[in-house]
Amino acid sequence: INLKADAIFKNGNDLGGTLLTDEIQVFIDDAYVATVSSEAFNVPPRDEFTAPLFVKFPTTKLFNEKDNGLLGAILKQVLNNKVVVNFKGDLTYELAGFSFDYPIDHSEEIILR
Repeated sequence: INLKADAIFKNGNDLGGTLLTDEIQVFIDDAYVATVSSEAFNVPPRDEFTAPLFVKFPTTKLFNEKDNGLLGAILKQVLNNKVVVNFKGDLTYELAGFSFDYPIDHSEEIILR
C-alpha cells in the first residue's frame, strides 16, 4: 500500500540549504504504519516549499491481530468519518557542512468522504 503526503515548510532565513528526512514514523490512529525516508532536497531562502513524502507499508500491517490490525482501526474510524495521522521523527537541515536536527511530531485529522 502506498500513501503520499506533502509536507509544507516555510524557510524564513536568508540562507537556503538542504533538507533530509530519514526514519520519520507514520501512525494512523496510534497504530504504527511505516517509516518514511526521502532523498535530500533543496530549501529555497525566504520561501515556502513543499516536500513530497512517500510511504509504503506491507498489507500484513492491515491484519496484525496483536494491535487489532490497521484495517480494524481504519474501519472503526470510517464509521466516525475521520482518522488521525501522526508523523514522528527528525528532519535534518544542512548548510555549508553544518547540520541541525529538527524534531517532528505532527498530527492531522483527516476527514473521510
